[in-house]
Amino acid sequence: SSAIARQGIYEATFQCVQGYDGSIMTESGMDSIYHAVVGMLDLDSMQNVMAAMLEPHCQPADGVDGENFCFDKFAKMFNTWGFFMDNTFDSSVGIKSCNSFKRVEKDFTRIV
Repeated sequence: SSAIARQGIYEATFQCVQGYDGSIMTESGMDSIYHAVVGMLDLDSMQNVMAAMLEPHCQPADGVDGENFCFDKFAKMFNTWGFFMDNTFDSSVGIKSCNSFKRVEKDFTRIV
């Protein structure tokens, strides 16, 4: 069912958060801190919040297939986030680029 598929996406998302071992963290030496912080988070509650935020958008309305619309938008959002992150850590991308977080580096590093 579509509800089971959405639940799988939520679970996969937070499994990735919990098990992240990307080179950005390893190379910076922040991997142990990352895992310590993630260990303090209530990921189950965060997953429930994610589901509560997405569920209304995943319902069919006015002839729109809510299921596919939801997944497409969700996938595009994460693709865009990944694109910005890649550009942020790419030394060939300039500080004035609108496609990275370099212009707001101080604020961005405070949040991340």
